[in-house]
Amino acid sequence: MPSRSSSRQVSGNGASSTSMENVLGYVPTSQQASIEPELKAIFYQDSREKADQELAAFIEKYSQVYPTAVECLQRDLEACLTFYAFPKKHWKTIRTTNVIERLFEEVKKRSHKMAAAFRNEESCLLMFYAVIRSLKFRRIPMPAEEPGSQLLHRI
Repeated sequence: MPSRSSSRQVSGNGASSTSMENVLGYVPTSQQASIEPELKAIFYQDSREKADQELAAFIEKYSQVYPTAVECLQRDLEACLTFYAFPKKHWKTIRTTNVIERLFEEVKKRSHKMAAAFRNEESCLLMFYAVIRSLKFRRIPMPAEEPGSQLLHRI
């Protein structure tokens, strides 16, 4: 059973920090600090090939000791490493969940104050839309000639 916030499972969004939290949730608290740098190294390499090498080393080292943690890592791994397919300057934006977490925090903050105003699904969607419009997101420029840009345009 996970010891930390591993109930917050993430799949398909490239959220490496949440995935690391999930994996560490299956490791005893006393060992988490020593394992975390090795786990983090998988997500902070210069290429997917190097990340795969770090992953193989991590799996070999910990699969016998913490099989559930390794299984958790492997479960969402492809989704978490998707950012390597994009141009390097976009990795940080894709890899983290800051934008998503900020959006949910704003919706949660406003919905608590206005709970009585939600009479139906449409009123809820209207508030959600208003929150999204009020947030300022940093745009990621994507020139067509940049390697990997075709992948972004297909999404």
